[in-house]
Amino acid sequence: MPVSRTPTDLLRPSVALLALTAVAALAGCAAVSPSGASPLAGPSSSTPVPTDSPTSATPQAIAPAHGGASASTAADRCRTDQLEGTLDDDDATLGEDARVTIVLTNTASSECTLQGWPGVSLVGYGDGTQLGAAAERDIVSLPHDTVSLEAGGSATVLVLLAPAVDWAAQQCRPHVADGFRVYPPGETRSLFVEGDYTACTDTAVSLLTVNAVQPA
Repeated sequence: MPVSRTPTDLLRPSVALLALTAVAALAGCAAVSPSGASPLAGPSSSTPVPTDSPTSATPQAIAPAHGGASASTAADRCRTDQLEGTLDDDDATLGEDARVTIVLTNTASSECTLQGWPGVSLVGYGDGTQLGAAAERDIVSLPHDTVSLEAGGSATVLVLLAPAVDWAAQQCRPHVADGFRVYPPGETRSLFVEGDYTACTDTAVSLLTVNAVQPA
């Protein structure tokens, strides 16, 4: 006998099929999303938590250097333009070397100081041309303490002058000098001290030796 079906019975398979299709569609959307994660899922536990970047230490300012004692010494030093140079009348001969004493006098109204070895050379031809090598320093014979010069006060510089005749004439080429060019210690300007000593014109020949400044 044929089984009769009601309209409700005919609709049940279609409803079930639609339900299954909807579930499958939702599952597909959940499995694949633009971000690669389920749109219903919360923040991933693997997402790194931002941390503060390390701050660099603030550079420390370096205090500028100051002149200190050296600046004070330079301020007290006797300048060339406040000194007068002369030769001591008591110059003598020691053995074969002439003993020449240069006197430096403070012509300023205030005290100043000298310390160390001046630069000394013989000059001639009326134009300051250097004759022979500049004086070599004698660093052992006399002390080189600081010498204070009151206004009008003096200090002395001992210079030994070897005789030009000790050198062959063709090497020395002797000539009578006009005097000495003297650079006071620490100064770049010179003063002239008159003195007619025989020098060698060849600047490779050394006749002079200078000692440190001494009290007068």
